[in-house]
Amino acid sequence: MKLGTDKLWGVNAHHRDSYSAYRPNEDEAIRLAAELGCTIYRINYNPSDERELAYIRGIIRKCHDHGMQVMLALDRFKDISNDIIARNMAFAAENLKDEVEYFQIFNETDIWCSMGEEGGYDISDWTGMSEGYYNPERVTASVEKMKTALETFQRVAPEAKTVINIGSRHYPILDWYVKAGLRWDITAFDIYELDVWDHHAFFREMEERYPTDFMVVECNYPANSGPFTEEAQAEWLTSFLKVMDDYKSDRMKAVIIYELLDQPEYELQKGSYHGESHFGLVRLNPDNSIDGKKRSFTAVQKLFKGE
Repeated sequence: MKLGTDKLWGVNAHHRDSYSAYRPNEDEAIRLAAELGCTIYRINYNPSDERELAYIRGIIRKCHDHGMQVMLALDRFKDISNDIIARNMAFAAENLKDEVEYFQIFNETDIWCSMGEEGGYDISDWTGMSEGYYNPERVTASVEKMKTALETFQRVAPEAKTVINIGSRHYPILDWYVKAGLRWDITAFDIYELDVWDHHAFFREMEERYPTDFMVVECNYPANSGPFTEEAQAEWLTSFLKVMDDYKSDRMKAVIIYELLDQPEYELQKGSYHGESHFGLVRLNPDNSIDGKKRSFTAVQKLFKGE
C-alpha cells in the first residue's frame, strides 16, 4: 500500500548542536529520510548570525536536492526577551523566506503554559481542553511572545507560511491567540495517541473553529509510557498513518513522524529507561553510530513509497 499524494509525509530531525545523536549523522540522516520516501523534513534551528545562516542553508539545500520540502521550527521562546525574539524572527524571515517552505513559530507553547513555576502539569483537566488547565501568567507571556514573533515575521516576509503547533488537543491556547488578533497559516498537532479519541472528528471540529490549513508535525508510538517492542512501534505507525491518509480534506497538508534517529543520550544521562531514546526509526549505538534500521523504518517506507 502507498499513502496518498494529497499530503506531504515526513520525519523530524534536529540540528548538530541540539542532540548529540545528529552530530556525526547529519548528512546520513537527510539521505535516510529521502530513502524512507519523505517529501518534507522538519528540523529545529534558530539562525541569528551569518555563520548559523550558512549552516542551515546547507541543510536546506541538501533536503531540496533530495526532493524534500523543509519545515524550520524556530523554537526558542523560553527565557528570552521579546526584543531578541523580534531580532531572531526578522533575521530568519529576511534571509530564508525564499528557501524554506514552512516556518513553525515556537514549539508546543501550550505545554509551557500548562506548567506552574515549579514545573509539573495542572491535572484539573488532563485533556488540556479547558482554560482552567493553563497557568494565566504564562498564557499572558506566551501571547506577548507569539504576537511579537508572528507580527515580525509577517512584516518582513508576508508571503511565508507560518505554523503554530499544539500538543494533543490543547486548542484553548489557539483561542487566546485568536482573541489577541493573531493570524497564522497552518495549525499543527503533535499526536502520540492512537485509540484514545477520534482523530477525524477532532480534525473536523478544528476545521470549523479555525480558518487555517492543518498538519500533524509530530506523531509516534507513546514510548514515554514504558518500554515497547519494535514490532509495536511499527504497528502503531502503520495504523496511525493509515488513519491520517483516510482523512480527506484539502486543508490537511502534511503528517510528520517524530523522529528519524534514536537518541541514546537520554538513557545514558539518566541511567535507566527513557522513552525519548527510542522514538527513532533508526537505532543508534551508545556512541551515536548508526546500528541499523528498525522495523518501523521498513513499515513506514512501504507506506511512503509503496515498496
